[in-house]
Amino acid sequence: MTLTRSMVLIGAMAMTSTAGAQEPWELAERWDLVPTPRQISLVSGGLEIVGWRIFVAPGSAMAEVGAGEINDRVAALGGEELAVVNELPVEGGKIVVGPCVDPTVAAVARELGATIAPDDPGPQGYLIEFGDVEGRPIILCAGSDELGALYACVTLRHMIQVRENTVVALAGSVRDWPDFLWRCNGRLGLREVAQAVNSGDAGQVEAAMERAKQQIDFYLRHKINHVFGRLWAVGADDEVRAAQAELAEYAAARGIHPRFVGNTQIGDYLSEEQREQALQARQNRFYLWSALDAHRQKARDMAEDLALVDAGMLALHPIDGGAYTDPEAWSRRPEPDRERYGDDRAAASIEQFKLYFDILREGSPGTLLEAVSYPYHYQFALPDFPERFQEMNVSPYRNWWGAIEDEEQARQVQEQLISYHSRLAKAFEDDVFITFREAGRDVFLACGRVYPGHPICIWTYPETYGGWHGTFFPQARYAKSFLREDHDDYFFVAGGLGRGRDHRAQYLAHAEYLWGADRPDGSEEFTVSSRLYEVGGQVTDYQRDSLIPRIARLLYGGAAPEMAELMAANVSLNYVADPEATTSARGEDTDDTYRWMADQAGQFERLHPLFEDLMGRAEAGEVAGVRAADIRDEEAWPWVLAFYEGTGICAAKARLESDAHRCRELLAEDHIDDGVALARQALEAIPELSATLAAIRDRVEACEAEPVSLGGALTRLREFDPTSFEEVFDEIIEQAGNR
Repeated sequence: MTLTRSMVLIGAMAMTSTAGAQEPWELAERWDLVPTPRQISLVSGGLEIVGWRIFVAPGSAMAEVGAGEINDRVAALGGEELAVVNELPVEGGKIVVGPCVDPTVAAVARELGATIAPDDPGPQGYLIEFGDVEGRPIILCAGSDELGALYACVTLRHMIQVRENTVVALAGSVRDWPDFLWRCNGRLGLREVAQAVNSGDAGQVEAAMERAKQQIDFYLRHKINHVFGRLWAVGADDEVRAAQAELAEYAAARGIHPRFVGNTQIGDYLSEEQREQALQARQNRFYLWSALDAHRQKARDMAEDLALVDAGMLALHPIDGGAYTDPEAWSRRPEPDRERYGDDRAAASIEQFKLYFDILREGSPGTLLEAVSYPYHYQFALPDFPERFQEMNVSPYRNWWGAIEDEEQARQVQEQLISYHSRLAKAFEDDVFITFREAGRDVFLACGRVYPGHPICIWTYPETYGGWHGTFFPQARYAKSFLREDHDDYFFVAGGLGRGRDHRAQYLAHAEYLWGADRPDGSEEFTVSSRLYEVGGQVTDYQRDSLIPRIARLLYGGAAPEMAELMAANVSLNYVADPEATTSARGEDTDDTYRWMADQAGQFERLHPLFEDLMGRAEAGEVAGVRAADIRDEEAWPWVLAFYEGTGICAAKARLESDAHRCRELLAEDHIDDGVALARQALEAIPELSATLAAIRDRVEACEAEPVSLGGALTRLREFDPTSFEEVFDEIIEQAGNR
């Protein structure tokens, strides 16, 4: 692409909106922007920015990174990078980047009549404003703080596009800020970097670092600022620690920090005598509240690791277990703890938490601290818990209070737990976060009442443990259930999100609602059952029509239409692969294991031809992608292969599973002839299904690229042989003959 260096206007530049009554998400669709900004106003035309300069507020490291993001976009579109300067140029077009407290940024904002202050729109908030100063065009990217300025730049990069063979910035204004200041919605590759370093292969190290940094760039560009990491993955070896520190520094420069969960297990810090006394809650898990010296040493080691990787948060987690009636297995506490604390569990918890927190504040002062204050299911804090405790005892919290026998005992448990948590609330510093495991909004607010003044960390588990694992998580829209005005709470999306699906798409879905919970389909109606497919797993109109197409275009280029259809269907390879396991008590918790199988058969039979057609067009070189002319050169190709194979196998298996289930129903209803006819029809179809799957597998095998791993579901499905159902249908026919 050859670009002219003259400054020209592309289209008429009138500072009046051409968007009419369009909503922000409708405008965000033009840029494939996720998350959607709160306020957008587009004007006609765009500004050619070739030859412009970027002013970066002096001393603003994140503004420097933001300038790099703008130039990365310009270069990717075939343009020449813009010069970056620390003094505002008099001549020519310019982009001004920095926090609002910078004098130059503040002066430009005044000239443009724009309002931006530390508290308006507030932390991480930003403003993008197009205009002119003394007749010269200017774009202002100002933040209420450093991170806000950086977010202005990553939003602007979406507005930089090619028009008439020229790099331009679509003209308009954006004003934006987040609902949740801390959005933990991703993973940090500390373990992968450590494995590469330990391999001793410099090429592996370079590749692992590059992949990890690309992942961080992905998080930045979608305004994800906390990512989950395993504390045990922080290396002990100096070379590993150096590489991890480099990665953490790269992330921190982009406002991204790892979140960890640390425990109070101290087996490695105890003497032999203490280990014999300690409570061994699980294998190699030793707990002893009164071993203060051991806890101090562990806390110091923990602080060192947290400081090394510039940790954003540590959640300190004591023993899990004991439910409501014996939390933390307190009844089994060792004798030294009985001598020190008597029956006072609150005193033990307060001393332990404060010991760790004091050391962590000193050794890793930038790390937020969270008390996993057990039990972290707050149904007990509802006033009517004693009367309703039995009906509250539902999946996935079943048996949390199953040992409670009657209303009187429920009232005693309630009083004990409220007393315990209230004491902790008063003892903790005001900045300590309190763990809340997802439940309805009424339970969430009840937790807030028990811990007045404390921020809450909302642990959400969008995937059920052995459950649906569909191609999309509609439940992200329930973030609105956990939004409190005038509180800076923390939202933690737990789980790998990658079984039978692309985890990146799920990160983007959550990014949309964590930034702005009040989308057209945002809901406060989350309940403990909303994670289940049947209750909350249906894709909404907003997701199908707006959000999913944007996500698909961002991730899959030329395969976007097919991948969007797949996500919008929210089909489950996991369910088809193993319906019995999926619908167990640790999954969808339904009595009718095959209730969705016919629907899934129909869905996969509809979806697979889309991927069959896409494969043919890709092999013929007839797919024009967003990012490449040949989809086989795109990052999307391994995903296409995986879902081409997965949808084909699932279409066959789901149809056979569904037919077998229907045959059994017909026999049970005494429709013997119909049941036998369907069984014989299914038997006749098996040879063709076997041939089809063999052809699919051969086609994938012949490709140079490897399909993306979809976890255990696709691994199991690859072993599926349609002829295994011959015995099933033969048995059905035999049973019918014996009736």
